[in-house]
Formats: sequence, C-alpha cells, structure tokens
Amino acid sequence: MTLDGYIASRDGGVEWLDKYRNNTEDYGYTALYESIDTVLMGGNTYRAILGFGCEWPYPDKTSYVISHREQQGTNDCISIISDNAISFIKQLKAGTGKDIWLVGGGQLTAQLLEERLIDEMQICVFPILLGTGIRLFSENSSAYEWIADKQQSFLSGAILLTYRKP
Repeated sequence: MTLDGYIASRDGGVEWLDKYRNNTEDYGYTALYESIDTVLMGGNTYRAILGFGCEWPYPDKTSYVISHREQQGTNDCISIISDNAISFIKQLKAGTGKDIWLVGGGQLTAQLLEERLIDEMQICVFPILLGTGIRLFSENSSAYEWIADKQQSFLSGAILLTYRKP
C-alpha cells in the first residue's frame, strides 16, 4: 500500500507500483508465496488481475474468488464462491494445508477483519502518496489491535510490516 493507505488509484490502477517492480527486491513475495497453498480474493481484485492481460499468476495454488457477481475467465484452479462466504472461509481455515493468502479486496478484507478471520497481516508500505484511491482498510473498520511481529526495510524505501492477531 502507499504511505497514505491506498492499494490502487480510484479507477483500480496500480501503475504507481511500476517504479518498484524493476529492481532486484521482491519485498518478501517469494517467502510469502512459498508459505501458502491457497489464494483468496474479492471480485474486484480478480477482475483487476484479469485486466492485466497476463497468465493467471497463481497457477500452482488453489484460488477462490468471493463475489456475488458472475465472473469471467475462470479455470480449473479458480473457484467462485458466491454464497455463505464467511462460513466457507471458516471451513477453509479449519482444513489442513499451508497458509491462505488474502490477495486483495478492501471489502473482503473489512468483512474478514470484522469476523476476526485474519491471523496475520504482511503489509508492504511503499514511499509514495496517492492522495486518493482505493483504501486497503475500510473507513468503517472496527477498532482492533494487532501485535507488531517483524519489519524489513528495502533499498527502495519500502518497508514490509508483519502483524499478528493477539
């Protein structure tokens, strides 16, 4: 996210990240990716990824899209969950396997925070201000304290912050 808490511009664009993609730092992505076997995201994030016009970035992971809208472009490793999403996610968390990565979706993040279903947050903060856009956290989020676990600085000025549920 940006210093001012945005994950995308108003139109969902993430071009502001381009500056940070061309260096040798992976911002903890490789370690995170190896620790998961499941990807979870909201419908807007899913459509944004499809809009990039690239191959599905998580082909070796089981992917779930939480959305009430019909979605295009699904394949064998992507399932659309449209009913009882919270119950589904509770069952998913109770199962065996590696960690689950909530890739994105401000609305989905807010719901899962409200239900206390997020155990850890890894947030990479990039040294840029957008001023407006799509926030990582909803303004309607409930107060909820987290325990600072780790932090890692990068040459680009980005900082990876890891928090865990108390």
